Amino acid sequence: MLYEKIVISGLVNIETTVAIDEFPIEYSPIDYRFFGVETSISGVGYNVTKALNTLGSKVDVLSLIGNDIYRESILNEFDKEGIN
Repeated sequence: MLYEKIVISGLVNIETTVAIDEFPIEYSPIDYRFFGVETSISGVGYNVTKALNTLGSKVDVLSLIGNDIYRESILNEFDKEGIN
């Protein structure tokens, strides 16, 4: 079955990671080595929308975003990816 358009409703958020030298408890399944502080757009709604868009589907996303300093970053990323 072919769908002309897919609508994703889900979370879009800002993720910030910070490099640390150690964790206060023993934890080692994954070794994250970030360089400084990095901020990126994430969230299940965004990730699924971006994946389907990359695969060639026509996708719209419905999500609440704040009226804060990250709003324009999120909207600009959607424009860059061709996501409504």
